[in-house]
Amino acid sequence: MTVTWRWGFPDFFIDTHSQPYFNAETRDLFDSLSPTSNANCSKTMARRRLGPAKNGEALNQVRMLVKDLRKNINLEDFTLIVPSISVGNTGQLAIDCSIHHFNATKIYQFWHRGVLPVIGQNPFDENSSTLGLAAEIFAVESLKLVFFQIRSAIVKNSETEFLNSAIDFFKNHNVKQIIILSSSYAQNRLDAQLTDSQVRYVACPVMSKNYKSEFDELTWKLLEQYDEKKNSICLSGAGFVSKVFKICQSKEMPCLILLKFCSDGDNIPDALDLISFLDSWLHIYPRREHNDNLKTPPSWKFLFGNSGPQEIY
Repeated sequence: MTVTWRWGFPDFFIDTHSQPYFNAETRDLFDSLSPTSNANCSKTMARRRLGPAKNGEALNQVRMLVKDLRKNINLEDFTLIVPSISVGNTGQLAIDCSIHHFNATKIYQFWHRGVLPVIGQNPFDENSSTLGLAAEIFAVESLKLVFFQIRSAIVKNSETEFLNSAIDFFKNHNVKQIIILSSSYAQNRLDAQLTDSQVRYVACPVMSKNYKSEFDELTWKLLEQYDEKKNSICLSGAGFVSKVFKICQSKEMPCLILLKFCSDGDNIPDALDLISFLDSWLHIYPRREHNDNLKTPPSWKFLFGNSGPQEIY
């Protein structure tokens, strides 16, 4: 059951049946709230039902809030593309470029206590009065694509909780499959990885069964550090890819990982390589040799800040 609760900001949807994030008392509390309840009313009702001592404890059970921006887009059978927080923020750059190129619609704002808060200017429009937040969800309805952009680090001790919450959210919205864009330190490559393509993939058993012949035809290379028997990925700098890979399989959510070997620096070319690699399968972006037709977000102009003052020379 999903209820609407006003908690200092309007219309946040809370899935009160996402165990283990809500106990029975907390679920009763939120199920009792009317859609027009404000923060004071919520606290009053909490005291009535749980008593003053348990009020704060119950509200602390809230670990995830999702603001519905009322775009009325059904995510059933959509492909979710999400970045892992990894070397050079390569996956995040690729997601931002995709969002801007397709003029994707922002449909949800995502809050989780494990994601460090961040706020900034709209990365896609320099003249906009709206802000960019730590975690936001965008959709391209015509292509059945949904992008989950994460702009901030995730608290280590909350990473599993965050990933479970996020995957549950998308699974409840009947998303078809998840593609994770990531990167790993180039200096830690194996000898076999020093030449040819610098992008690797890992597919869960369901994705491998359905698409392995296509991946082979595209000459995609399976990540050498993937241990199929242990179902583990041992890589430095790749973020949460191994953890989310296991969580997706435990929840029977088809999952594919695309990973680029790179180093910190100007990672725009690496992000474009990831997009090109992904598009060799999806066929939705401009062809790699026509990258000039790929619209890049204006925020990319500020990746390295302002130039140094001339007075220092």
